[in-house]
Amino acid sequence: MTSSALLQAVESFYGIGRCDVVTSPRPWSSSLCWKLRDSHGDYFVLKEKPRSQDKDEFNFHLGLHQFLWAEKGPVVRLLSSHHEPILEHGHRYFELQAWFVGRHFKTSTSDSCALGRLAAEFDKLARDYQSTHQGDWQFPRYRHSYFPDRSLSDWKQVMERIGGRLWSAKRETNEISRWLDGHLEPSHTKSWEEIPQQFLHGDIDYDNAKRNSSRSVLLDLENARWGYRLTEIARACAVIGSFDRGSAGQIVMRRELDSGNVRSFIRGYDSVSRLTETENLLLSDFIGLNLVATFASCFCMDKPSFSQSHLQLQSQRLTATLKTVDRLDLD
Repeated sequence: MTSSALLQAVESFYGIGRCDVVTSPRPWSSSLCWKLRDSHGDYFVLKEKPRSQDKDEFNFHLGLHQFLWAEKGPVVRLLSSHHEPILEHGHRYFELQAWFVGRHFKTSTSDSCALGRLAAEFDKLARDYQSTHQGDWQFPRYRHSYFPDRSLSDWKQVMERIGGRLWSAKRETNEISRWLDGHLEPSHTKSWEEIPQQFLHGDIDYDNAKRNSSRSVLLDLENARWGYRLTEIARACAVIGSFDRGSAGQIVMRRELDSGNVRSFIRGYDSVSRLTETENLLLSDFIGLNLVATFASCFCMDKPSFSQSHLQLQSQRLTATLKTVDRLDLD
């Protein structure tokens, strides 16, 4: 498949002007992602189906995206041809989105609050999306590796990955394992079924949100799935509160949870959609669980090249944060 043939297929299928590739916004990804400019001066993002998804999963994510756009939700426009958003070319599958002109959200209490509002706006609409995957805790297939929810076997695999990568940090891995064991015992999980369940964005953080003077949007619905609404909130709090980029661009954990940004996010979310009493009671538990899950995906799966010294430092910061997360003052 040549670049020129793919561009011609894009132009013909979506009915846009002649296109040129401007940049590749995600050079780290194994699937294609191009920023395009057409002959009318309009910009688009062409994204290939992620390798981790099958076509049914790709269809689900684009269907949710189309629904949210039709409901005037906080997403970018998804182009289609006769209501079909998926371009098939050379036995590969693609989507085309309008480029959103704006800036990414930044680490600040004001942006954290705005991100919380945006997440709640997304969730309020997404809970009304009708799909055959409603209530499906087995979908998509890759969720068990990256997004453990209520399956103890999934959490066991998370700890096996952490232990396999952190062979020089046995004390830290034992502490993480003990924390998980304590928070996944029946006395902690018996009230989980009281938590509202719905379709989630699944990957809300500063990098996946943009804003300009007129509106804000959430990007990258590739991890959308059915789950606990509290998982959406807690994962975002874990990421914006604990993970950052080092001077060389590598992922690092902060020395302690940024409770100011976490409180701001929750305040923003709560201003649009109130958390239930059960969600408030379980919030710190879920933040801790999502700290461990995000740690595993960032350091023990997605970035296998991290050195043992770097991993040990990050694991020390994780264990220190887990010791304080149960005492978080989020009021």
